[in-house]
Amino acid sequence: MKPITPLAAYIKQPLLALPISLLLVACGNGSNVAGSDNSGQNPTPTIAPSQPDPAPTSAPVLSYGRLAVAEADQTNVRLLDLDSGNIAADISLQNPASALYRSPQSGYVVAIQRNQDKVEFIDSGLLASQPEAPSLHSFSIEQAKPTHFDLSSTAASLFFDGDQGAGINAGFQVLTDSSIKQAKALASHDFTQAMHGTAQLRGEFALTTFRSDVATTSLPDQVVVMHQHNDHYHEEKTITESCPGLHGSMQGIHWTVFGCEDGVLAIKQVGEEFSAIKIPNIATMVDTRIGTLKGSHKHDKFLGLTRTQQAFLVDPENNLMTEILWRDQPETTFLAYGVDHHQAHFLMLDSKGYLGVYEIEEDFKRVAYIKVLDSVPNLNSGQKFNITSSGSQAHVYISDPVNNNLLTVDLTSEAVIKQLALAFSPAHIAWVGIEKEPAAHQH
Repeated sequence: MKPITPLAAYIKQPLLALPISLLLVACGNGSNVAGSDNSGQNPTPTIAPSQPDPAPTSAPVLSYGRLAVAEADQTNVRLLDLDSGNIAADISLQNPASALYRSPQSGYVVAIQRNQDKVEFIDSGLLASQPEAPSLHSFSIEQAKPTHFDLSSTAASLFFDGDQGAGINAGFQVLTDSSIKQAKALASHDFTQAMHGTAQLRGEFALTTFRSDVATTSLPDQVVVMHQHNDHYHEEKTITESCPGLHGSMQGIHWTVFGCEDGVLAIKQVGEEFSAIKIPNIATMVDTRIGTLKGSHKHDKFLGLTRTQQAFLVDPENNLMTEILWRDQPETTFLAYGVDHHQAHFLMLDSKGYLGVYEIEEDFKRVAYIKVLDSVPNLNSGQKFNITSSGSQAHVYISDPVNNNLLTVDLTSEAVIKQLALAFSPAHIAWVGIEKEPAAHQH
């Protein structure tokens, strides 16, 4: 095992007045939103919601987890150990990451490299009986344009857009921590066309996308219900209601929703039956459409976001869409957003330097508004703030690519409790570790 590198090797001098051990003693609080070798000879089991893949709970000591931080425009991903406050590993990918995600049971970092048609996996080092140094898994996936990574309650779908110009079709692969460890996908499906699509896994079913003959762009316009048969899928039915320009999806208890140019396509599952409705765009949605959907697997109302920074509550059970007036000044914009690890809150960093915390089960009511940036820096081309949260404690992490800072926000005290100055510009971030169910919270 490589020795753990002191955190001071990656931070600017001078440091904050706090000692190193206090800079990253984490507690903590997902995206969103992106594969694998199917060469295994034995058929893989059907995904069963009642039998989730076990999380890495074998470590006998309490661990706050590790935070993966990708360096902007570089292949390096540092794993910050949130117990010791040290760098547990400096991993070199094949290419700079276009996105980082946690695996379904949070044992691996999923490192998407979209433009290079590659996905790599970093073992958190917390899967064994004793914590180890993180390492780059030998397993990787090479398939055209890996993009959307969507978590269900037990697994994740990794969608590959394909490349129409090169004649490479789209597809998706189903992953769990167990399948990643075994260097293979649990199941997969290949389409007969390229498209910028998605797949929502609902137990042994997948609601995925298709481009009909009338589609004029790379975006799909139909949803297809597929049924898993061991390591592959069979088409069950095509949803009659169309969804032109489909982009953005999310699932709740019974409903799965997709963003369309003309509204939101909502599909309800009752047993093995699926029915659909279309919720049309409303009058206050001017020259825009919902292209992002957020929510919780434990709630059947969703948040729809537009490129024009509008937000809408989508309620498929009542066939309603209502605008949420989230800002008090029209010039306020959101800089980054996401859903916390346990899907209790939607988190939004705005251009006034505040982190808004919205209770999902209260129809995205804002329950906290926390000042996290004294002044908001101007972002250069390609730069973005990023948000992730811990699965073991009520902490949110925000990366600032301009000031090279990493902020830790405690949702319980509603304050920034740590600020780490890095010696590099941070890009994507993701928490990995042993999940802990949060205590009941009050606001």
